[in-house]
Amino acid sequence: MSGKVISVVNRKGGVGKTTLSVGLADALVSERKAEVAFVDLDPQGSASRMLMTDDEFELSVLKDRNLVGLIQAGIHGANLKAEDVQYAMRHRISGRAGVNFDLIPNSDRFWDLEAEEVRLNNAIRLAAEIERLLAKLVETHHYVIVDCPPGQTFSTRAALGASDLILVPTTPDRLSVWGMDLFRAYIAKEANEVPFKFVITRYQASRLEARNAIETLSGQPDMLQTVGGSSSAHGEYDFAIFSEAEQVRRRIQQDRLLTLSQIYGKRGALELSNIVRGALKELGEPHG
Repeated sequence: MSGKVISVVNRKGGVGKTTLSVGLADALVSERKAEVAFVDLDPQGSASRMLMTDDEFELSVLKDRNLVGLIQAGIHGANLKAEDVQYAMRHRISGRAGVNFDLIPNSDRFWDLEAEEVRLNNAIRLAAEIERLLAKLVETHHYVIVDCPPGQTFSTRAALGASDLILVPTTPDRLSVWGMDLFRAYIAKEANEVPFKFVITRYQASRLEARNAIETLSGQPDMLQTVGGSSSAHGEYDFAIFSEAEQVRRRIQQDRLLTLSQIYGKRGALELSNIVRGALKELGEPHG
């Protein structure tokens, strides 16, 4: 198997990055029956907490059975494999049984790990371990979704360089629109050969600023295009919109035995389906 790496990144926090990442992975598993690995590269561990029980998360932190332990082992030559820290999600959500949906969780200790390796001039080794992990996961999964942290880090740089597609969640407001050129320059510097597309998140049609931003973005070439119609019930736009709400995270935490529509709502599930089709088209893969 030779899978594809999709990294979800924005240097700004609070844009729905983690919910988009989890939703994308969930839709690939549930609708495409694809084998998916999810790498939580964000030390905040939000995706890990969304997908794991509290006990599982705390145990993974206590025993370093997560990205921290895996990268430390790689740097110091210890014998620890990706499968040793993977958590299987496939029986957690209705309809996913029998399809691999594997999570490599993270915790705030990764901040200390990265800072220490940078202090010791081992940043290149740290990046190499991230790249090695992703190369290993694409051998066993159709897609590897990477939830990158906000800001600019050596780990994010490694993930972007190893990606086949970069998705950039962007809220529809003036500040985000103004910041798009800065992000284009950042991608050009860090991963110039990797295609990237913006995805509108947290859109509220009732907000005038959001509607104005959507009109401004219409027709821009680096928006993720939908396939087969408008992206949602928001209007006749040909680019992807994911108007996820805060209750999504709570519902995943409370009850994982739900369908895609029950977790994200009918509109959210439709939007995720369109995002998946658009992403697969960018990757040159069947998307119908």
